[in-house]
Amino acid sequence: MIKSKKITVVFQGYIDPDKLGSGATDGTDFCYNLAQTKAALPKAKIVLSTWNSFEFPPEYNTAAKLGVDKLILNPDPGGLPNIKFGYDTANNVNRQIASTSAGMALVNTKYALKLRTDSFLTSANLLRLYDEYLQAVQRGAPQSESETLSGKNKDKLSESLKKPSKSSTKTSKLLTSSSNQPVNNNQSGKRNKKYAPIAVTSFFTIDPSVYEHMAYHISDWVQFGRRKTLQEYWSVKSMRKKNATYFENHDQNDDAVFSDNQFRTRLAVEQHIAIKYAKARGYPVPSQYNDIDKDILEGHQRFLAEHFIVLDLAQFGLSFPKYDWVKNDDFMALNCVNHEDWYRLFNDHWRINSPNQALLNAADQRQTLKRESADRVAADQLTMSRIYP
Repeated sequence: MIKSKKITVVFQGYIDPDKLGSGATDGTDFCYNLAQTKAALPKAKIVLSTWNSFEFPPEYNTAAKLGVDKLILNPDPGGLPNIKFGYDTANNVNRQIASTSAGMALVNTKYALKLRTDSFLTSANLLRLYDEYLQAVQRGAPQSESETLSGKNKDKLSESLKKPSKSSTKTSKLLTSSSNQPVNNNQSGKRNKKYAPIAVTSFFTIDPSVYEHMAYHISDWVQFGRRKTLQEYWSVKSMRKKNATYFENHDQNDDAVFSDNQFRTRLAVEQHIAIKYAKARGYPVPSQYNDIDKDILEGHQRFLAEHFIVLDLAQFGLSFPKYDWVKNDDFMALNCVNHEDWYRLFNDHWRINSPNQALLNAADQRQTLKRESADRVAADQLTMSRIYP
């Protein structure tokens, strides 16, 4: 398994000076978040990349006092208008790009972990899973028993799928073709020796065929992968103001559903970051946030299968108190690609030996539920368009 000494954690984002050392467990005390993450990855190097627009208290004004290896105080690029009309919160995409790319530039270990300053790791479980999926692709090895459910546990999973839970029993039209044919014709049995995926969380890796039609909307909460991969992923240019305010001067297209037709920005933050990486690798990408067609959807599927490992929060070992509400939110459970959804794409693309059938069965159950939900959304959209033409 990957050793923590081969990892550099890049904490990026805002620090609340007044909360430092308070012991708050709600994500506001960076010192607490740092301590928890160090316990999970005891030998990892730590970089904190934040802003020079506020002052640290004297007891925390150096890297040594904070307990990190390197402290970067970036010029604050400022915020852009909110991504949606009717909201006052700034669009902080350029702040995220600036702080993350500056932190990644200082990483010299083989692996890197990008983590927000208001979140923390509770375990190193992601390292085991990452290594297992890496080996499954590179060597064509069967899935390990640790990822296989059997006996009583398998019965519990099957029973839970009969009555959907709030967090993990739902799949997508995005995956409709996956049950019957591979996402990619990778049937030669050859393994990609350069496979270097990025592990991300299911929230908010959007399924573009259910509620929000945003392909390549890959979660930026936390990301783990090889240093060079993440450095390239975050080498994206800042979002220009004309794109941040795109729909102030352009009409929404006909595919804008009522859940997302308030967008001001041309692309969502996560799309802006991921699309540069995808486009450089030849994937067909959207020109605006809800631009989807058959080629874009298929490209999105291949992108997830070839370049990512999507893990649920518990699998990743991520605690993000600010967004604890998503764990019990039915809408978001359907709106995102969870581990089971991703595993279906992963297995169909790479043709894994001895795949985990329990995960595939769960993915099929989610697929049915998501298809039904998407059909209801389409029906509601038609009704609303007649009432409010």
